[in-house]
Amino acid sequence: MKKMYNTFLKLEFSEIKCKRVELIPVSMDYLSDMHEYSIIPEFFKFLEYEEFTSIEETRNYLEDLIKISQNGNGHYWFIRLLKENKIVGTFDIINVDQKRNSCEIAYGISPKFWNIGLFSEVLEHVIPELFERYHFRRIFVKTHVDNLSSIRGLEKNGFVKEGIMRDYYLTTDKKRYDACLLSIIDDSTT
Repeated sequence: MKKMYNTFLKLEFSEIKCKRVELIPVSMDYLSDMHEYSIIPEFFKFLEYEEFTSIEETRNYLEDLIKISQNGNGHYWFIRLLKENKIVGTFDIINVDQKRNSCEIAYGISPKFWNIGLFSEVLEHVIPELFERYHFRRIFVKTHVDNLSSIRGLEKNGFVKEGIMRDYYLTTDKKRYDACLLSIIDDSTT
């Protein structure tokens, strides 16, 4: 029987500068900014868990994101407004599968900054970076089926609906919701 070896290589992700925002590695330096939007109930409308109630909850969550980034199992960036030097969300690379040249993205932006095009601006810069620099062939994302703004933003930036994952999300009150699966493929890679 042939032995299987883990060929995972740690990917080193760089900062990405856009027009109004830049993506920087998550760190404790911006804990208070992250906590500011992590206590807004609307931010969690399509998530499986509820808003944080204390700075300690935000700190624990941020510590987990930092560990994941350091271990190479994924990468988390803060989305920082350049003009205000303020963190308004996160953008994540998770579920990296180097054999298939595939990864999943996840994201969250403070409701105070919804509907001003920041999400599209980030995608316009991150997607080419993931395809050209890191040679991913397939980038996919899951989002709540009722998160129509997110789905429209993804489709506007080239993502295509693949289907519905039934009963995928499980909230803290034990309710289940479907997820919409979307992806974008770089046909120039193998």
